[in-house]
Amino acid sequence: MQSIAGSMLFFAKRTTIFVFYDSDHKQFARITQKLPLPGHAEKHLKTKFPELLERIRKNRNRLKTPPGQPVPVHLDINRTPCDGCSGEGSHIDQIITNAKSNYNDVPVKISISAASISQGAQLTTEKGIESLINQGVEITATTVWSEIKNQMIKNNIEQFVYRGREYDIDQVNEFIAHEKEVQELINKVVENLKMTKPAPEVMGTGVT
Repeated sequence: MQSIAGSMLFFAKRTTIFVFYDSDHKQFARITQKLPLPGHAEKHLKTKFPELLERIRKNRNRLKTPPGQPVPVHLDINRTPCDGCSGEGSHIDQIITNAKSNYNDVPVKISISAASISQGAQLTTEKGIESLINQGVEITATTVWSEIKNQMIKNNIEQFVYRGREYDIDQVNEFIAHEKEVQELINKVVENLKMTKPAPEVMGTGVT
């Protein structure tokens, strides 16, 4: 968990995505922006995603997810996908379109947990969150830092060190505040959708 938390920093220069799959949360890859090369982490996720779908197809009979159900694919990301990566024709849209077109025999259900809201030139707005929901993506705030805080309190730990950086309870609380901002944005979008139209059903990419 510390390894994931160390990459779930809202002030990190790179966007980092941890990719998990199946009902037992197998880790597939850790994907980051390849600075100084252009392209968000979602671009590199799009390139890597067919490899994951091929693995699921090859091993489908051995996965924990029951037959006939879409295989969960979960993305832990240190900041929400910006509007440009989540809207129509975006990297995430292309990932879902490709999965539906070329891997409909192994439907997947994509979910995202984010540690903070993308700001600046890579801004995430309500429109971006709504686009993800409308594409059938389940998006929530990450709980990594909340879980770390619980473990620190439980084990009477005042601080821990990961890769030479110290984290104390005040810093962890700051990260938790960013988690709450993510969830508040998502909740606002969901409430607005409820008032305008029925919420879309979250389903696998190959399910009709």
